[in-house]
Amino acid sequence: MQAKVYWVTPDGVEHPDAIRADLLRLAGHEVKCITPGLQTQHPDAVYVIRADLMDGIEGLKRTLHAGSRPALIVMRDAAHAALVQRFLDERGDSGSLHDVMAASAAPVELAWRVKRLLRLERRESEQLAQVYYDRLTALLNRRTWQERAEKLARNQVDGEGAIGVLLLDVDHLKQVNDSYGHEAGDEILVFLADCLREWFAPDDLIARFGGGEFVVMLKRQDEKAVTRDARRFIEHFCTIRFPILTGGPQDAHASRLRHREFWRAAVPTAPAQRDVTPLSISGGLALAHASLGLEDLLEAADQALYRAKGDGRGRLVVADELAESLAREGKDLRIDHFENVTRVVTERVTSLITLMGRRLMSEATRDAYHDALTGLHNRRYLDEHVERELEAARRNHRALSLVFLDLDHFHDINMTYGWPTGDAVLRAFAGILERSVRTIDWSARYGGEEFCLVLPDTELQEAVEVAERIRQHTEQLEIVASDGRLVRVTTSIGVVQRGSETTALQLFDRVSALARAAKQRRNCVVAAPDEA
Repeated sequence: MQAKVYWVTPDGVEHPDAIRADLLRLAGHEVKCITPGLQTQHPDAVYVIRADLMDGIEGLKRTLHAGSRPALIVMRDAAHAALVQRFLDERGDSGSLHDVMAASAAPVELAWRVKRLLRLERRESEQLAQVYYDRLTALLNRRTWQERAEKLARNQVDGEGAIGVLLLDVDHLKQVNDSYGHEAGDEILVFLADCLREWFAPDDLIARFGGGEFVVMLKRQDEKAVTRDARRFIEHFCTIRFPILTGGPQDAHASRLRHREFWRAAVPTAPAQRDVTPLSISGGLALAHASLGLEDLLEAADQALYRAKGDGRGRLVVADELAESLAREGKDLRIDHFENVTRVVTERVTSLITLMGRRLMSEATRDAYHDALTGLHNRRYLDEHVERELEAARRNHRALSLVFLDLDHFHDINMTYGWPTGDAVLRAFAGILERSVRTIDWSARYGGEEFCLVLPDTELQEAVEVAERIRQHTEQLEIVASDGRLVRVTTSIGVVQRGSETTALQLFDRVSALARAAKQRRNCVVAAPDEA
């Protein structure tokens, strides 16, 4: 834990005594000797004040007045320590971390106390960050922004520039969260926070208000400059096509560096695993007047923001311009705001209902066509889709093969090892089926311990090879029963290729007959003699 250390002596010179600056250099710190009261350039430095070399405490007062960083004060004796302690107690509102040590202390204590001050400072900084800053974006949080904005608004003097409150909201953020997950939504929020830091001045107050809502208090030379900066930011942000990560989180620092290139229009090539989506934000801007307090400004900006969303999003609405426009049309601002809120909320609810409906339909379809135990297609799916496969094969003059698989002695497995072990065997066998075929092939649980494999565009000989591969993998399968015993599994398989059959029932009759023949021999593959 290295740091910049200012070594403070009355004459700005290191003294060759027991308490030496070299001890800190050996610990890896960068040490610079200065005189009391000298303004320092490093805000993250630590002071070591040689008060034991100073007359009285005037030098100590000047040093602590010059900065509010952690300070280690070296004292001469007990009387000097009492004087220093009384001064620190009277100055207790400084907010700095102070420590003291005697000049007669062991030299090694110096480095230890500096390290302790740095550790306490870091811990305090982390605690303050949680109090004052948003954890995700590192911008000011809502409460801190309001406190500082109140002071800025009170200090504003007429004729010395203009102040505006810009309220921003990311458009369709919920759809991004629902489609890609909250990690993708958080990535967009962090990106927007970085864009706000780069665009607006260091003295502008920027905060995350919550969710996808941000706020900026900006001061410019006049109201036109305030409006121009706000509008240009929104227009530029709405031109960005942002790459959303779909393959899992990546290095956060590298991602933020890459995202800044999108903001600066030096757009890099998006990785293949990213979906690219257009981003947009809506904004409402309220300009400060003598009669308006901060709450009034926020309310006006909120009304303008909802008007921007109601007008189609991706735009800025200025509260004063909105009020003038409504006055010319003879409309009430409150009624217009109510209509805009209703429109936006209705759109959100409609989108939510549509999304939930799609999910429910998808889940219902999955439940209707999938076997709950194995995850394979079920008998209903098999009956419906084999007919379609057969019709497509006949129409296009393509091959179609069917594989019927029956686990050997499955009833004995259930009776010997228990139903949970039998279920484990079924799931393991389903995994073998899924891993042994192409993406265009599909499998289904016919019922009980019987399964069916459908192989489009597959001749009989190739289907027999697939079946034999599945048989071998099944023979090698080892399932551990609940009582620790090892369960061996084999399967009997029948294979046919589409011939003159006109219905799926005829095809099933033929393949099931071959499977029954294989069942008499166990652990084998049987194809029709005239086709093998």
